[in-house]
Amino acid sequence: MKLAKEVAFLELASLIGSCYWLETRLFESCGVLAQVVNSPALCAHLDAQSRQHAWHAMLWEEQIPTIAGKAQHDFVRAPNQAVEHVFQLLEHQRPVNKEVSGTGERTGEQGPNATEENGDQAIPSSPRSLSAHEIAMGMYRVVVPRLITSYNILYKHTSDITAASTKRVLRLILSDELAGWQEGEMLVEQLLCQETGETGMTLARLQELLEVPLTGIIGLL
Repeated sequence: MKLAKEVAFLELASLIGSCYWLETRLFESCGVLAQVVNSPALCAHLDAQSRQHAWHAMLWEEQIPTIAGKAQHDFVRAPNQAVEHVFQLLEHQRPVNKEVSGTGERTGEQGPNATEENGDQAIPSSPRSLSAHEIAMGMYRVVVPRLITSYNILYKHTSDITAASTKRVLRLILSDELAGWQEGEMLVEQLLCQETGETGMTLARLQELLEVPLTGIIGLL
């Protein structure tokens, strides 16, 4: 996300719509993941985070401006195809022992061997779906830190005068996201300590699957 010194009104409306999209997807992803992880502590954390992301989405929805000739949902979209692709990977789960009870795929979305276009670059989908623990690692090692980066940048470029309410919402959500990320990262580290020798391979694979599509993008927006 590259912004001018102060973000313009229409650009801010579009960014708010993307923030709403992101929080809605995180609400869904955390809610599904909470049902399939086999760590009680992580399950409780993800359930709480799911509800918190739903509340954040409501706050963002209230901030989408009313503009003549445009409906609010016109501004609600993924920030870019690379981010949409990453969420599709996180939502495509596979059964591993007792971690996952279903595929977790969204109806009508592409399967694990499909490709998507990101501008002129084809983004390959995951060669296999991810386990619940891999998704948790991807959430707290890639997605949430990048979300916090995006919110920090947006906060610095939002006017204290013309968008004061949006800035207050950003302050509140940033505080929540930082606290949630710290707790989630601690729980993920505990999972990693329990994993066997495949941990290094898993982390490297997640880096390739989730970070490579986001190359050149600061944060998620």
